[in-house]
Amino acid sequence: MKYFIYVSLLGLISSSIFLSSDNYKKEEQNNSKRILQLDDYICCEGQWIYLHGCKSWISRNEVAIFDSAYIEKGQHSVELQA
Repeated sequence: MKYFIYVSLLGLISSSIFLSSDNYKKEEQNNSKRILQLDDYICCEGQWIYLHGCKSWISRNEVAIFDSAYIEKGQHSVELQA
């Protein structure tokens, strides 16, 4: 009887670990790309560009930065991950 309980618990624990690692892989695949096409006014000097969003469910005024990139002078395209 103890053997059956131990085997059942081992199966339950291993399946929960497998399912949690599978969910982690799915979250990694849901990332999206943002490609920004910039005009000459923005590209006249090198500067940082940030992709950010407001997380009102954490706190009312909190802003999260998802990605950033430095654009060189004259660079007209930048790719950001979200």
